[in-house]
Amino acid sequence: MNLSDYTWHALFCPPNQELATGHELSKRGFPIIVPAEKGWKDRNGHTREVYRAAMPRYVFTGFRESPNWELLRQAVPQAQ
Repeated sequence: MNLSDYTWHALFCPPNQELATGHELSKRGFPIIVPAEKGWKDRNGHTREVYRAAMPRYVFTGFRESPNWELLRQAVPQAQ
């Protein structure tokens, strides 16, 4: 996949749903970019790796042709 082959669009997602939205779009064959940064979280004495959205509430998806917004709404109805 060459990223320059696509026209990219930003989708506005519900709070804290960037990774879930990106995963659902990816499962349905949409190319996606979810800018994220790796961090660490301590809980009950255990440290674990976590990923946080670098651009909260935004997921990027690409189209080679004219966007099929209806198909996108069916995949993730909560995204705008």
